[in-house]
Amino acid sequence: MNNKDNQSVIKFEQVTKNFSLLSHKTFKEFLPALIKGEDTSKNFTALNNLSFEINKGETVGIIGPNGSGKSTILKLIAGVMSPTTGEITVNGKVSPLIELGAGFHFELSGRENVYLNGAILGLSQKQIDANFKSIVDFADLWEYIDQPVKRYSSGMYMRLAFSIAVHVSPDILLVDEILAVGDPEFQKKCFRRMEEFKKSKDVTIIFVSHDMNQVKDFCSRVIYLSGHRIIADGDSERVVEIYKKNLIMNKNISNWKTFFPIFENELIFLDNCWPWAGHKNFAYDLVSNYKPRTIVELGTHYGTSFFSFCQAVKDQKLVSKLYAIDTWKGDKHAGKYGNTVYKTVTRTKNKYFNKLDINLYQQTFNSALNCFQKNSIDLLHIDGLHTYQAVKHDFETWLPKVKDSGIVMFHDIQETKDDFGVYKLWQELKNKYRYIEFHHSHGLGVIFMPKNTVNIPIDLVIGYYTQNYEAKLIDTITKNKQNIANILDELSIIKSSKLFKLWPIYCKIKNILIRIFYEYK
Repeated sequence: MNNKDNQSVIKFEQVTKNFSLLSHKTFKEFLPALIKGEDTSKNFTALNNLSFEINKGETVGIIGPNGSGKSTILKLIAGVMSPTTGEITVNGKVSPLIELGAGFHFELSGRENVYLNGAILGLSQKQIDANFKSIVDFADLWEYIDQPVKRYSSGMYMRLAFSIAVHVSPDILLVDEILAVGDPEFQKKCFRRMEEFKKSKDVTIIFVSHDMNQVKDFCSRVIYLSGHRIIADGDSERVVEIYKKNLIMNKNISNWKTFFPIFENELIFLDNCWPWAGHKNFAYDLVSNYKPRTIVELGTHYGTSFFSFCQAVKDQKLVSKLYAIDTWKGDKHAGKYGNTVYKTVTRTKNKYFNKLDINLYQQTFNSALNCFQKNSIDLLHIDGLHTYQAVKHDFETWLPKVKDSGIVMFHDIQETKDDFGVYKLWQELKNKYRYIEFHHSHGLGVIFMPKNTVNIPIDLVIGYYTQNYEAKLIDTITKNKQNIANILDELSIIKSSKLFKLWPIYCKIKNILIRIFYEYK
């Protein structure tokens, strides 16, 4: 980026952070396991494949439920810990307020800790001397500055720590919930100082808080974490609203668990803009909650939907059999394609899901019917040729194979163009079965067989997945706009360069020389 104000100061590239946790609660359990050579620890993933960039002068809030990885991000930026995998780039002096009392020695006085903490943050003794009065004035601790800090209240700790941090002249200020322990007047004082930083556009502020009003008012951009990954990243008001709605959703859905998976197939082919991609999270959650033992898909193509089912089975360690049935030659709706698609599906299956019971049947739906017994399928996904006659035939011929407690899914229930006819069949089925339908991503319809007892709060579920899809769509559009803006910036630099201006002259001279050469020859 050529604009100095938009210079990147923090960059996370596919960052994952794992911690090792003891898998035994007591020494009595630990010792026999150690002697037997069993695993005595287990991995906990705090951050999962995070990528984002923060520019100079931005004020970014990081929100999410407890345990989502907010503080871990700050510690990685501060250099307190290193990522397990991925790259982190930080440009500038970091002043971290990420843990109450961090960088303080409890036996030393407040005065001595100003020098200790200042030195840790990179100040020389001369700089601390010059700033000492201002630091203590801001903290309003003259009466207690020569007392050991072990006698300080948590509020006094915070006041001294914040005062030192803001007098370091940081390039990057990290603030993690520490302001929550201060009195209201001092909090206002802190925010006034951070507002000065914000207006100067020289200091980048990363602000972690559970107070959504503070986040919305103070930050121009918010990153929302849940399930150890980024759910939304963008305008503070919009992202905070998504977070609030998700909190309400999770509170009201007691029997329906939501997850935030990493879809491994995207590492081979990125399908997040494909027609089925808007339903991947619902498909994953449906399998995770319903736990079907037999999953059959009619029409797999590259496997956007199928590998969503596979990912859930793998992550939740379900005992499920998965069948993908497709000729992998295409049709008039999907288009014709060669064997490359089938090879890609096979490669994805072998690389990421080789321990699952997956069967790829390269044949027609009719010929595959005999491979399944009556009343044997828990989850059937019909996504073949989309004419009314074709989808009706597929449903009627495969329905006897579905259990009385099963589920059947249809894609493209919102498509009415040309000879697409799934929407017609869907209107008929809605009058006969309990159902749930989504209107985004070309529409997805789900019907529940008469004896199915899966408890889904339909209105909340529809709102939740539709909203999350829209948030991802807006984020994608925003990032694409930013990428285009960056490309235009780069083009403007090229166009203003001497080389670019000389290029047409060079081409003219070159053409003249070539013409002279051939005429002479």
